[in-house]
Amino acid sequence: MGDLRDWSPEPNGVSSRDRSSSSSSNQTGISAEYWRKAEEATQGIIARVQPTVVSEERRKAVIDYVQRLIRNYIGCEVFPFGSVPLKTYLPDGDIDLTAFGGLNLEEAMANDVCSVLEREDHNTAAEFVVKDVQLIRAEVKLVKCLVQNIVVDISFNQLGGLCTLCFLEQLRCLKTVGEIYCLAMIFSGNVWKCSQFHQGDLRLIHGTFPQKHLNIVDPLRENNNLGRSVSKGNFYRIRSAFTYGARKLGQILSQPEESIGDELHKFSQTLWIGMEMGSGLMFKILLHF
Repeated sequence: MGDLRDWSPEPNGVSSRDRSSSSSSNQTGISAEYWRKAEEATQGIIARVQPTVVSEERRKAVIDYVQRLIRNYIGCEVFPFGSVPLKTYLPDGDIDLTAFGGLNLEEAMANDVCSVLEREDHNTAAEFVVKDVQLIRAEVKLVKCLVQNIVVDISFNQLGGLCTLCFLEQLRCLKTVGEIYCLAMIFSGNVWKCSQFHQGDLRLIHGTFPQKHLNIVDPLRENNNLGRSVSKGNFYRIRSAFTYGARKLGQILSQPEESIGDELHKFSQTLWIGMEMGSGLMFKILLHF
């Protein structure tokens, strides 16, 4: 995994390795038979990492419990979004929920939800065990807690999360999961370039876009930089992981047809090792792309 560490970024944010590797894999001319082989191998890999029936039922029960709790006490509707409804969460993944109430009432809603969960924390007859309730007063108000030892994050009036969920569900209907897995990593070497807008392009956004190391325009709110919390070091790590994965998968798809399955399994084993060692960045990217 040394490829993920030896970057020497140049002042403009583009390394010489980016330029040399961006054209190293042929992204066109892959035959249908090659795709079929890759698809078969990928389905086997996904079967190993996708959520189990037990974990799905456990998370559904927690979501239902929190929904009923908040609806009964506050009268707000709560919806899941993110990796749980998409079934792309890792074993220790959290549950993302958003509660909808009146406009501009996020502060009051956050206080009310926090109070409800704190009462439940002290309720010895509670249906589920609730603990470690926190109210995070960031730009986006967030209530965080543990329910049955699963981390639950509750935001407020976050329509963007539901819109993203709908978009990804529609995407999943257009392509098989395996095709998305392969295509995402093949083309992800250029993802960071799409996210890194030129200075002049950013100035077109009414001069209100806060520029950071990773600049991603929110399609639902153009002055919201989705990459604002990514540090410079993490930006280079993310870029490196994407480029590494794209290059490796491009190389795999250029192998003889009979080798594709074995090579994909070797690739996935490398990612598993990385996650076991506490370096699961690229594995998480694969699952959440």
